[in-house]
Amino acid sequence: MSHTTTVKALIKDKQAIKAAARELGLDLQTNVSPRLYYNHQHPEKSDFVLKLKGRYDVGLDKQSDGTYALAFDAHGGDVFNQCGNNKVMGPSRAVAKFVQTYAKHAAINAATAKGYMVSGT
Repeated sequence: MSHTTTVKALIKDKQAIKAAARELGLDLQTNVSPRLYYNHQHPEKSDFVLKLKGRYDVGLDKQSDGTYALAFDAHGGDVFNQCGNNKVMGPSRAVAKFVQTYAKHAAINAATAKGYMVSGT
């Protein structure tokens, strides 16, 4: 039985990915395979990997449209405990805290790129 979950999100700003990982205290690595329950669940290397404490990681894999999909193993709660949010329903619940933090940094980056000043972050 596979535990692999893939969440497609509008994640495409590499700097916001790095900032979100840094804010959440997560180790972000590049071009490595995420740890999942079975080694064969995700045999290819991910563009980015959130190396988590515990047994499993979150891989961010670039899609043909330029966005990144998040691949992870939700078994046992390791991913949820470090990246999750109880107030979100569905499969994205396990990575909601990371996605929300990413969205904040992507919005800040987009605003500053257009010349706006951003404060209070």
